[in-house]
Amino acid sequence: GEGGGKSRIVSGRILASDKALTYWEQDLGHWLEWRLKVPAAGTYAIALRYASGSTQAHREAHIDGASPGEAWTKVAFPGTGGYSNQNDNWAWRLLKDRDGATLRCRLEAGEHTLRLTNRGGGMALDAILVVPEALLPAP
Repeated sequence: GEGGGKSRIVSGRILASDKALTYWEQDLGHWLEWRLKVPAAGTYAIALRYASGSTQAHREAHIDGASPGEAWTKVAFPGTGGYSNQNDNWAWRLLKDRDGATLRCRLEAGEHTLRLTNRGGGMALDAILVVPEALLPAP
């Protein structure tokens, strides 16, 4: 899903897994959402494979139409040096709070909707992972 702006799906980004999503920085409030399938109830984190030529990109995250907590409203993604147009600028990043702690949330088995809203700064997106708590580093 998408609202408040118009992103593009593009080919040819250096070392992208396939096509990449871009032009997500044009409008503040521009949101994108994805359906995520969770195999078992548990605590999870979200990781993005992204590239950014901005100093820092900011996104607000909601799951199933609600924020899992205040820290999810101000998620920062450091710049990676570009948008993988000329070099491999992709980086994996777990959604983290301002202090660098990984954001976690409890999800039941089944389908969920992740919505990310642009709050400033550009970023291209290559992939999203839902990571079970057992695979996360200790807090």
